[in-house]
Amino acid sequence: MKYLELSIDAVIKEPWNEILISDLSDIGFESFLEDESGVLKAYIGISSFDEEKLNMLLKNRKQHVSLTHQTQVLPEENWNAAWEAQFSPVLIGNQLEIIAPFHVSTIKNGYTLVIEPKMTFGTGHHQTTYLICSYLLKYPPIDKQVLDMGTGTGVLAILSEKLGAKSIDAVEIEDWSVENANENAERNNCSRIKVIHGSKEQIPDKYYDLILANINRNILEDQLSAYAKQANSGSTLLLSGFFSTDDSQLKEIAVQNDYEFGSNYSKDDWSMLQFIKR
Repeated sequence: MKYLELSIDAVIKEPWNEILISDLSDIGFESFLEDESGVLKAYIGISSFDEEKLNMLLKNRKQHVSLTHQTQVLPEENWNAAWEAQFSPVLIGNQLEIIAPFHVSTIKNGYTLVIEPKMTFGTGHHQTTYLICSYLLKYPPIDKQVLDMGTGTGVLAILSEKLGAKSIDAVEIEDWSVENANENAERNNCSRIKVIHGSKEQIPDKYYDLILANINRNILEDQLSAYAKQANSGSTLLLSGFFSTDDSQLKEIAVQNDYEFGSNYSKDDWSMLQFIKR
């Protein structure tokens, strides 16, 4: 499969790179990198790319910030080279490191996750993945039934197992991400993760103690009612993948689905919301 690399050079990098990441997520872009000069690079499978939507998005944003862009088609074998050139270890305090197979572990005490990113999003670099990982380290899901929606590389599912989860169902719509998540689960010696190809329709008919959903706002709005149907009373829901400006809208929808708002966390204007099922 071939992939499209979009490079955007905004005159003002912050907060516009984060805003553009959110915008591009809404039209199907899955993975993002920032090079040393602050140029944003976004990736999408050619079969999912809609040039008209991209042009409309960029036209609207150019009314607010000066930017230039270019695109190129990458053969699949060049994707990993692009990741490896810019993929650095992620450290969360002294508790967790997320490294690639070509890195050397440096943490002495704590958890080490070895993640091969391939074509998928969720290496721990993004603020939203960082926020959920930090929460799980503080409140480990010991003996809990976990649902991880939009698992990507499988990093949150893998961390959940390392932290004592009883079982994890990891749902992912992209077929190459399913393959990647399975490979990463095996690489980290996980045995309690089941990766499921699909979307909300493929959520197993069972009840969960913890639901993780690190996806863009539009998908969360569409899927929240499905999460609520499979949530145990008193269970926790963690939502992320959006900016803090979207908090109120998602809180409203969650409350409509019988969730009670608990806490909010943020990093660089990205948000994570925690809810409890009534």
